[in-house]
Amino acid sequence: MLVLVVGVAAAVFVVRRISDSPSVALRGAADRIRSAPAVRVGVAYRDAGGHIIIGQFTVTGDNLVSGTVTDPQGGRADLVARAGTSAVRGDADWWARRSPKQIRAITGQWVRPEPGVAFPFDIAALLNPTALARRIDALAGAAHRPDQNTEDATDDQIRTVVSGDWTALLDTSKDRKLRWLGGPLDPSLVIQPAAYHHNDNHSTDIVPASHSRPTTPGRPAPVVPARYDPIAIPPYVAITPEPTGSDAASTTQTAVAKILPEASPGTASGPQPPGPVAQRTVKPGYATFDLEWTAQDCNTPTCTWTVTVTNTGTAPGTGVLYASATPGMPLLTFPITLPASGTFVTPPMTFPNPAPVIKGKNTQITVSYSAWVHNSSFGPDPALPQRLDDRGINPNTLTPIDPGYETSRLNLLDQMIGHLPKGDTSLATPAINAVDTAIQAGMLPELKAIADSGRLENPADLVKKLKLVSSNTTRGAPPPTDGKIGFRREVEQAAEILREDPKARILLDGALRNASTGELEGADILDMENKVAYQLKTVSGPQIIAAIKAAIRQLNGGNRPSGDTDVIQKAPPGYKKVALIYVEPQSKRHQSTRAALTRLLSHEAKELAICDDDGSARMDQLTVVTAQGVFTWQKGGFDAIGQPC
Repeated sequence: MLVLVVGVAAAVFVVRRISDSPSVALRGAADRIRSAPAVRVGVAYRDAGGHIIIGQFTVTGDNLVSGTVTDPQGGRADLVARAGTSAVRGDADWWARRSPKQIRAITGQWVRPEPGVAFPFDIAALLNPTALARRIDALAGAAHRPDQNTEDATDDQIRTVVSGDWTALLDTSKDRKLRWLGGPLDPSLVIQPAAYHHNDNHSTDIVPASHSRPTTPGRPAPVVPARYDPIAIPPYVAITPEPTGSDAASTTQTAVAKILPEASPGTASGPQPPGPVAQRTVKPGYATFDLEWTAQDCNTPTCTWTVTVTNTGTAPGTGVLYASATPGMPLLTFPITLPASGTFVTPPMTFPNPAPVIKGKNTQITVSYSAWVHNSSFGPDPALPQRLDDRGINPNTLTPIDPGYETSRLNLLDQMIGHLPKGDTSLATPAINAVDTAIQAGMLPELKAIADSGRLENPADLVKKLKLVSSNTTRGAPPPTDGKIGFRREVEQAAEILREDPKARILLDGALRNASTGELEGADILDMENKVAYQLKTVSGPQIIAAIKAAIRQLNGGNRPSGDTDVIQKAPPGYKKVALIYVEPQSKRHQSTRAALTRLLSHEAKELAICDDDGSARMDQLTVVTAQGVFTWQKGGFDAIGQPC
């Protein structure tokens, strides 16, 4: 198993006590940032649907930015920016999550992206030293130390400071450095990409949700968590700031001037080199084929018909036209190459009238005419479009995406509905909507990995499950039901396993029948080839221990069966039991190192109860994912966390 790391800057902690007040400590941190020529910031942003974006930037006092933007499960882009302007150079997966239609046309080159594409808010305006210091000053006014819960009490290396909905972590060194700052972002600051854009008003300051401006139509209200372990307060941002010197500022100025020459002061006058291409001007072309045919009632000895193919797309295209009449005419093929708006007409296709000849009687027979075009962008299997069309999905009418991903989308749809009999179109629209939901949530690379592997054992379940990848808690809503929150992580992890292990066969949120008991036993992910059961938990608050306990309980069948499916969350016999805990950016534990987690787990060993009464381990592996790495403890090594089993 490989779990990718959501990483931001590491920090070294020194054990000392903070003697002054939280407000004084925060203002001191703000002063150090304000006076610095530049600040290095690690930024983890999480949207309402669970999509995490990681930024590593240097931001100068004159509002210039250089750095990288990465997606935890794959995708990376270089970025340079000034206030109001940015340029990015992203790889294919990075663009697949943001602009599925343009992937091939803009991958690997510098592009001026549309608003909100490079990053969900204006880094130059909001995180330059002055703006960041101003935000910290504002938080300092209401700062206080919260009451420590059991888990917090184990960490003597940092001090937690709370101001409204925002939390800061200060180290205990003499300098009292600000190590981490996190809280809900005023929704008015989030720059939505054009496809989901509701409002053009942007602010230039970070405002905690507790002090946010009144919401306006088209903007979501701040979200209040509805249970002890908040699932999300979207949108959420976590920041690790580090004041830095003039050398870093100079390096950033040079990097920005190279790509965005007008962005740097002192640029020579006169003609400037051409800048990055504007994303909005890149119009990738697609070939789309529409068909018409002349088939009609035939009352002559020989029947004749033709098919007209028109490229209604915006670019030249190639494909193969297939035509048949049953009974009467075998399958014929016609290679076609058409420019945009071009037309191809078959020569007259003839076949003997199949109606039986009975002297003195008029006879008739039903002939089924069929014609379709296999667009070359659909991949090598000419039968794929026809299988989909037989079940209500016409590939030529789907929203265009890059040809490099189109075959994967069609294969996934085929896997999702291919079990239906020919002519059953009941799942066509739900399947299309489910896949579109995941693509809009930035998960096209995961869909491609699942489809290309062909090793997801229950693809039909994706018709319902993919609709959940953007599910979230909303204001006043009851606690989310099992299987909704965290399902995005399940899909991401399943895709990662399939990418990394060419033999893995995955049952996603499924179950197997126990031959001895007859019970259905399942887990979030079952690797049927390697016999591994994964139970995943996402932690948005401090409750890592509670999440681990819940995973252990489910792996061992400690919960009641699901009322809808009678499935018991329990690792099937012979399966390795793995608890996989994702610490989300909302949690101040997001920055925990292995040492910090070891202290916490050891302190809570009795509560955690990894060992059973007979001394056996209740799971085989514990993996915790934080910004600092992927940390794993195996059975036989649990004594390192106070569990001698």
